[in-house]
Amino acid sequence: MNKIFKRHLLGLSFIICHLSFSMMLASCSTDAYDKGDGKYSLLRADMVEIFTNGEGMVERVVTDEDYILRTKPFSIKGMQVPDTLYRAYLYYNVNDDEDDPVSIGRVSTLVPYPFDTLKTDPVNFESAWESTSHRYLNMSLLLKTGTSSGDDYHSIGIHLDTLMTHTDGKRTAHLQFYHDQGGLPEYYSQRIYISIPTDSLAADTVYLRINTYDGVVEKRFP
Repeated sequence: MNKIFKRHLLGLSFIICHLSFSMMLASCSTDAYDKGDGKYSLLRADMVEIFTNGEGMVERVVTDEDYILRTKPFSIKGMQVPDTLYRAYLYYNVNDDEDDPVSIGRVSTLVPYPFDTLKTDPVNFESAWESTSHRYLNMSLLLKTGTSSGDDYHSIGIHLDTLMTHTDGKRTAHLQFYHDQGGLPEYYSQRIYISIPTDSLAADTVYLRINTYDGVVEKRFP
């Protein structure tokens, strides 16, 4: 490769204020929608990797199914660090000649870490899955939040509990989702997407535990 891309990680724990931003285009007309040939009639939603070039422009967008979007370089506010890999959730239109990005939301990228003090405040679990490309383990969660007068904030992370090596040389990682409610009230839910790069796990099998309002959920990834 003639370019070296660096991951733009949000860190092992981070402040969640404005979790996503979007690049929205004008909506389609009612008449076009009714006929099924409007702007959003071929709308898709995918988890993607976004690569910027040396000028901070989006040069390449690759979905988890390894589909490369056919777009000209474009700019996204908040994703402008040169030669950087970003993780995002993308809505886009599939057209005959060129794909059309509609809305982009940031995806939190976390790597396992052995936290000294483990916080497991509950969340609402929606789903967990491995990307088709096998590059990420993904989660969709709902965090309870609300307006606070102070400097309260959510902190999240992935705690590495144990990494076991078996007699056949296979490795199993036991992970715990780290969540500190941070004093925020629990008035309404806010959805977040999380990706764990599989190259950060050094394991053949992963068990991920998540403390939810309905009890502990454990997901196994081969």
